[in-house]
Amino acid sequence: AKPMAFWYTPGGNPFDGYDDLILRPRRGPRPGARLTPQTREATRQRAVSRQAFLAKRRAQKELSEARTALATALDSGNPTEAATAAEQLAERKNDLLALSRSHSTLEMAEAADEELAEVPAPEEIPGCSKVRVIMEGAKPVVEGVEPFLERAERLKAELESLQKEYLRLDAHISRAQIALDGVETVGEGPNTARAMRRKANNYLTECLENIDEAVNPLRDMFQQELFKSSNFF
Repeated sequence: AKPMAFWYTPGGNPFDGYDDLILRPRRGPRPGARLTPQTREATRQRAVSRQAFLAKRRAQKELSEARTALATALDSGNPTEAATAAEQLAERKNDLLALSRSHSTLEMAEAADEELAEVPAPEEIPGCSKVRVIMEGAKPVVEGVEPFLERAERLKAELESLQKEYLRLDAHISRAQIALDGVETVGEGPNTARAMRRKANNYLTECLENIDEAVNPLRDMFQQELFKSSNFF
């Protein structure tokens, strides 16, 4: 008798669809299965996505090799080799850009376009009417973001001061709770001690809520300022 697999097509090999000896399902639909249009399209999309991923990874590897070649040529001081390596690097960048814009990654490119469209232009941001990026080697030098950086530093200082106040109040309430535990231990009115502890806990909760209300807007503003300033780098 033939051994049975998880599925069996009459008249066929019971192990069809499995690697030899390992009984591991192969990729794709099982043999003899009826493919619906939706399943067929999903299979095609997976294959296209896989091919696009492999092509993009190869292009990224070639781009990295071109950058290494350019750095080596610049270190050697040979202008001819440096010019050739720079041309190859430009070609690899164009290849990767074209691949990113291909039909297989069109949705990803459209999502990137939408994300970039949400970033305001420099002239639309107050305090950055004049922004100039100068390439010095591999590090961009950005002019015009000083107001953002100054405001971010000021918000960071305010946030740190509030956090120190939070720690100070927390330590104060902890010492009060330790004192209340001592009062209750020696027996000087457990009801009074519980009332004092409840009052101290209420005071701590109120302090924490007040600090959170003050810290959260500052933290959000600080993150927004950092995000705005990082868009120029």
